[in-house]
Amino acid sequence: QIVLVGLLMNPGDTQTAIALWRSNDGGMSWSSPTIVATGYKLDKPNVAVSWQSGTLGNIYVTYTQIDNRTNPTIYSIHIAKSTDGGISFTTPATVYAGQDVKNGAFTVVSDYTGYLYTVWTDITINAIMGTSSWDMGADWLPPLIGAAPQGYEMYSSSQTINGGIRAPSLPIARFNWVTDYIGITWGEYNTTNGTMDVFSTSLSQAGSPL
Repeated sequence: QIVLVGLLMNPGDTQTAIALWRSNDGGMSWSSPTIVATGYKLDKPNVAVSWQSGTLGNIYVTYTQIDNRTNPTIYSIHIAKSTDGGISFTTPATVYAGQDVKNGAFTVVSDYTGYLYTVWTDITINAIMGTSSWDMGADWLPPLIGAAPQGYEMYSSSQTINGGIRAPSLPIARFNWVTDYIGITWGEYNTTNGTMDVFSTSLSQAGSPL
């Protein structure tokens, strides 16, 4: 089965939805969308599927919410879980909430433990933050710095480079089952020449939290 997540909204509408589609024929045809979550200004969904024996086939959808109805604006990360192949999802749990999550978050699953690891950009301290869950996303540990800045500047989603190109510092993570490491890649703004430089690092998890 192939799964795909996306954002549903009308142009200019602040009421949004996160949806998931399923394909059982290699992408030739797709199911009707399953609504994962609805709410005010949801954004940047991503999906992870567990290959760990105890949670095999669990689907986790992570997304962010930008609530500017408050002062100051609250940015939050949420995750929803499906144990039936994407047909239905649990009520989303909050991974983290604050004023410093200006970009999207990314979640991976350990093939060995089934633990979840979520990373995001904190532009207030110029770092990639990370947290983990040992109970399939119900509870999350306090966030830690997963990757320190490399001398440049983390970019928010509203900033642009080279004449208007949006290039936010969105981290992407992958679990390497051979090395039992989590790889993280992200971009930082080079204030010297006005470009984005790409960096990567590996974090050893070995059944432990970030």
